[in-house]
Amino acid sequence: RGPPPPPPVWEAPKKPERKPPPKPLFEPRKSGRPSLSDQLASLSSKTEAVTKGIKQSLVKGEDLGKETAALLCNGDRFVVGRVEGTFASPVQFFQDRALYAFIHPTQERIEMKMMFKHMSDIEVNDTKMTFRFRIRKPLGTSFWQWFKEDYDPQNASHFLQIGFVTKKDLSTFKAKSLPLIRQSAAS
Repeated sequence: RGPPPPPPVWEAPKKPERKPPPKPLFEPRKSGRPSLSDQLASLSSKTEAVTKGIKQSLVKGEDLGKETAALLCNGDRFVVGRVEGTFASPVQFFQDRALYAFIHPTQERIEMKMMFKHMSDIEVNDTKMTFRFRIRKPLGTSFWQWFKEDYDPQNASHFLQIGFVTKKDLSTFKAKSLPLIRQSAAS
């Protein structure tokens, strides 16, 4: 019988060859454009700024929250006598008054509260999409504090104007608020 077989020699298992990591399915864009997170953060801050602007443009004061406006629309091309407003503003028409913000070019934001019963010479221009009226006499309100140099009730060429942004707003105004204004101004 021959010599016994040599004892088995223990060998460490072979390490598998390291393969490089797989290539991604697509290469990241290198356009210099901000990441999606950065874009969303930017949009969020812009949205907050717009929302803040809208809230500031709504008329504030004792009239807010007591009743709902019969009509809320966007207005622009505001005029008081010789001065034109510099920004658009929401206009709220109630049963007896209109509320809006007039941004005076040389002063500041002025809260306008125009009572229908004080309006005269009422005109609506469908082509220009405007509502014009006059106030015939000083009322002793803060209106005269702001506009004493701009509006003269004795000057026939001086008027107040609210421009409408859309034809739909003008049409709704003519249906809902204009009859109330004409009725109040006549009495």
